[in-house]
Amino acid sequence: GGVAGLGDERRFIARTLADWGVAPTHIEAGSIVATEFLNNALVHAASEPVLVLERSGDVVTVRVADRSTAPPEPRAHRTDDGHGLGLRMVDSLADAWGWEHADDGKTVWARFGTVDTTP
Repeated sequence: GGVAGLGDERRFIARTLADWGVAPTHIEAGSIVATEFLNNALVHAASEPVLVLERSGDVVTVRVADRSTAPPEPRAHRTDDGHGLGLRMVDSLADAWGWEHADDGKTVWARFGTVDTTP
């Protein structure tokens, strides 16, 4: 369980984004964010997550659905247990992120550009 158990998923995400021609910095960010969403679904929603990767033009969207209806909420960071950084990290890495209610739970999503615009 946990992020350590999501290595195959992270490699799949990175390989897919690379195949789509996504810039390396965005591949890393997308992989980290998707792994965080997957881990949150496993830990907090106690359900098997469903991962969807979408590309439309220069935008990639990572979606993870789970069976919990509880909204994702950033937690206070605690230095003694290393928890509480996940959604704050997502906020710093993604161009945009959010969540939507679904009939059987929720979907958390994040968007990234595909091209590195750093000079």
